[in-house]
Amino acid sequence: MSAPAPPKALAVLAPFDPAQLGVLLDRLEVGLLAADGDDRIVFANRSAERLLGAPLLSLRALTAEGALRLVDPEASIARPLLEPCELTLTRRDATRPELRVAVTPLAAEGEAPAKGAPRYALALSKHSDAE
Repeated sequence: MSAPAPPKALAVLAPFDPAQLGVLLDRLEVGLLAADGDDRIVFANRSAERLLGAPLLSLRALTAEGALRLVDPEASIARPLLEPCELTLTRRDATRPELRVAVTPLAAEGEAPAKGAPRYALALSKHSDAE
């Protein structure tokens, strides 16, 4: 009897130790946040910490919008979030580049994820006029 195939979202090209996933996510230049149905951050990587200028533990105590407002007090995420969208955050400190935020729903419309499970993800990257 063979092992069941992993879901498409977990498909890999070569054997991969899941314990290394945290290391991989923390080394990405892109900041990653995941928020649950109550908009609470349930995951943040080290790049999100650096780009938002806040320690991981304080990020996990915020809502996703609250974390974005650390950079841009006017930031908001449209509701209901039914399809991917992008935001550009203008920093309070104009000497640093703006941030581009890609927001992606992780649950299908009408699908109720388990309590605390990620409902949507945010990818944060530096944005400049030169791009």
